[in-house]
Amino acid sequence: MNKAIDFVKKQGIDPKDIKTAQYSINPRYSYTECEYSEKGEACKSESKISGYTVQQTVFVKIRDFKKISDLLSGVVKSGANSVGQIQFTIDNSDTLEDTARAEAVKKAQAKAEKMAKAGGFTLGRLLEISENTGMYSPNYARGGVMMDMAKSEAAVAPAIEAGSQEINIEVSLRYEIK
Repeated sequence: MNKAIDFVKKQGIDPKDIKTAQYSINPRYSYTECEYSEKGEACKSESKISGYTVQQTVFVKIRDFKKISDLLSGVVKSGANSVGQIQFTIDNSDTLEDTARAEAVKKAQAKAEKMAKAGGFTLGRLLEISENTGMYSPNYARGGVMMDMAKSEAAVAPAIEAGSQEINIEVSLRYEIK
């Protein structure tokens, strides 16, 4: 894992974007096989620690999308034997949410005016406004990739496609009508 983390750092990933999320050491056991004696008695079964399994999970945030494929294949060549949980997120989404919110309110106002007109009314003052923010909806973005390329020198970097992400904000406006 140290080699894999070293590789990631050498590719220009900022250390603040590398985070150990889990580390564990667990014993592996071997068991004594028992055979029945001529009298039908079984020997006592024994377990013995035969080694240990060490597992470490590291999250890496890659900000330069062009590096993803090479990083994925490079960490495996550096010794990682499981790579997955690829996610695409939006950093600092406040500006995008503000834009989506303003657009949602504008569309809701226009729709309210059309509905009032269709019903023979006019809009009065705005009585209530509420917001329901949706989760980011990545298209094609979530999913895991498992690779076992550590022994293959000719491993091809995987193609990773980000798709698109949307920020959904729903608003409800309640007007008095005249």
